[in-house]
Amino acid sequence: CVSAAQHANIGHERKLLETIHGYKEGVSAHDYFRIEGEFFYELLDIGNNLVLRMFFNTYMKTFQHLVDPGIFSAPPLPRDLYININKDLTSAICRNKPDEIIVVLDKYKPEIHAALNRHLKALGIDIFGAV
Repeated sequence: CVSAAQHANIGHERKLLETIHGYKEGVSAHDYFRIEGEFFYELLDIGNNLVLRMFFNTYMKTFQHLVDPGIFSAPPLPRDLYININKDLTSAICRNKPDEIIVVLDKYKPEIHAALNRHLKALGIDIFGAV
């Protein structure tokens, strides 16, 4: 995100917002991760960072192995939370405000933590129990 914020311009905002608004109510886990991938690949293209792109390719392949067999049967984040986080990130990035990225992530951290905890518990995983 920081690399994208150093290179983005307001012209990138429309494409990023179009991508995140592809997350419609009732979207499958497979489509959620496809949309999430498109959003972050767009950021990686803007930031032009090959190392981060290679890392993200590995990340996406790992999640594909979890999504394809149905381990993730629903998106981990509710639609409204996903849209709000990524709209705020897009705003910070396209205004070239890398410091605001941390502010956005800190702002949503409790909601992200709670949503992921609910999602993982539904899968029978309780890694946040002691947190």
